[in-house]
Amino acid sequence: MLKHFIYIIPIIIILFLTGCTRQHAETLVASIDDDPVSLEDYENTFARLNGGWDRGKEASIEEREEFLDLLVKFKLKIKDAYDSGLHNEPEIQDELEEYRKSLAAAFLIERELVEPALREMYKRRTEELRASHILIRLPQNTEPDDTLQAYEKAMEVISKLDEGEPFADLAVEYSDDPGVQNNKGDLNYFTGGMMVKPFEDAVYQLEVGEITRKPVRTQFGYHIIKLTDRQPAPGNIRVSHIMRFAPQGASPDDTLQAYNKIHEIYDSLQAGADFETMAIEYSEDRQSGQRGGDLGMIQQRRSFPPDFENVAFRLDKGVLSDVTRTDYGFHIIKVTDLEPVPSFDEMKDDLRRQYQNRYFDEDHRNFIAALKDKYSFYRHAENIETFISAVDTALYADTEAWQDSLATAISSLPLFTIEDTDITVEQAAVQIQANPQFTGRRLMPNHLRTMIDRVEEVELVNKDAENVEQRYPDIVDKVDEYREGILIYYIEQKRVWEQIDLSDERLQEYYEANNERYTFPDRVNICEIVVRSDSLAQALYDRIIAGEDMEELAEEYTIRSGMRRQSGITGMVNADRDELTKQGFAQEEGELSEPFQVGQRYAIVKTLERDPERIKTFDEARAQVIGEYQDKMSKKLEEEWVENLRKRYNVSLFPEKLEMAFVREEE
Repeated sequence: MLKHFIYIIPIIIILFLTGCTRQHAETLVASIDDDPVSLEDYENTFARLNGGWDRGKEASIEEREEFLDLLVKFKLKIKDAYDSGLHNEPEIQDELEEYRKSLAAAFLIERELVEPALREMYKRRTEELRASHILIRLPQNTEPDDTLQAYEKAMEVISKLDEGEPFADLAVEYSDDPGVQNNKGDLNYFTGGMMVKPFEDAVYQLEVGEITRKPVRTQFGYHIIKLTDRQPAPGNIRVSHIMRFAPQGASPDDTLQAYNKIHEIYDSLQAGADFETMAIEYSEDRQSGQRGGDLGMIQQRRSFPPDFENVAFRLDKGVLSDVTRTDYGFHIIKVTDLEPVPSFDEMKDDLRRQYQNRYFDEDHRNFIAALKDKYSFYRHAENIETFISAVDTALYADTEAWQDSLATAISSLPLFTIEDTDITVEQAAVQIQANPQFTGRRLMPNHLRTMIDRVEEVELVNKDAENVEQRYPDIVDKVDEYREGILIYYIEQKRVWEQIDLSDERLQEYYEANNERYTFPDRVNICEIVVRSDSLAQALYDRIIAGEDMEELAEEYTIRSGMRRQSGITGMVNADRDELTKQGFAQEEGELSEPFQVGQRYAIVKTLERDPERIKTFDEARAQVIGEYQDKMSKKLEEEWVENLRKRYNVSLFPEKLEMAFVREEE
């Protein structure tokens, strides 16, 4: 009986949540005429605009009611926009279509290129591989005959491997890897993102013990790769060690002394000695020894010699390693903390940055190449050269209407064809002129070729994105959100902002009624010289009194940041800004102070202009007046507009239903 009940529980939960979801979709928190506002709609909008579902659960009833009022106002304005036919305006239709195309293209790149790549990168990060390789070095831009010779040499090595010759022996004989004499081709363990991409793509396709059947080409040459181990990535570890130096080349006596000492330390630890205390006292890595042997958190296969890491990454937390030898000496290793591989969501931002920096350009080129095949792309090379030669190279890409200077016969030439659609010179030129990526770039032939390539990419992606809503229906919600944003902007312009009278007469009237709010404090304009010694200040003062130009002296001597470039002149500033302006305001216009001390420095100040506190003139206050008047009138007009909408449409509110919001997950 219990067994059957356990199987039924998930079904009950699913039915319960489904019923709860349906209940929230059917429960109304408001209605506007016949248009319902469901609790589900309210919850989703609140969460989207206010920091998520958890923020909604924390919101008080007062906050929820306030948001309901804002939501109803928003929907009233949208209803007014539709009833006014605003959504049919050509300007809005064009803007919406441009946004839809841009969003669809970005959506397509994200879903079909970037996101799969990020998930593949993450999948590789969850494993670590060990591989050996044989490198037949081949510089980039090598002549074809040399490339063929290197390829044939690599295939010869693969044949020898097929005949059973040991990989390590062939690596020593053939590999151009500079470390091959020591490592016999062994690259030790690595994980995703640590090798160049063609190498990584190949090795992650292998089974343990398998060798690539064809040489793998990278920027270094041809590789023959053998996968020797594959295991889950251990994540990061926090490591401590005790070390005795015995580097490569040390004498046998020094090596034996280090060996005996590390074993003595090891025996003490096994007998119960404290690791941190022993590290502080005996470790010859003094930097970590002072911290009780702590080396900090080690990333996957990125930080320490392979012999050290191969031991450390296999230790359980708190367990001592055996005595371990590296090129630096002898170690006793202890893992003090384990940090598993983070989740995809935790790593996503870091993966995205790495992908954009290292892989996106190549993947994007391959993506575009695939689209060219998919849509029978054809490039009219002769027409492209005709277009490039016809453009005035003295112009810039963003020069207004530069494409109008092209002859009509040139403008109608197709540059490339996608399926049965031609993209003409005129269409490409319009895109180039409008693309902010090309702002300020001269229409030189090499620049134009890059711009035409970009137009090709845009048109191909737009073609592939024509039916993106069928593949990814969630894009529809984003387009709808943008449509509502456009409608709100235009209807508010029409109902509010265009109704505000900003004539000089009206602004002057507002200014006169409120001019006591528009005041300047005490202000002053001074010329200052600040130096580090009183003797220099006195000498400069004497030179000014003798008739030398103070501004020229300020350019040469004053040490205050930025004031040399201004010849020591502050411009009109608040009189209480600092000690220098206070001194300047205390003087008469034209008066020069004697040198006085300011902190550890010495200053001379000449008052150029004083302006005691006063009411601003209308012209001086104009920007402030406009801002205040617009703010006041926009609020007044919006309130009147919304009030009229509430009268025009039948609005019903059900705030008591808001207590049900954001609770179904808890239930």
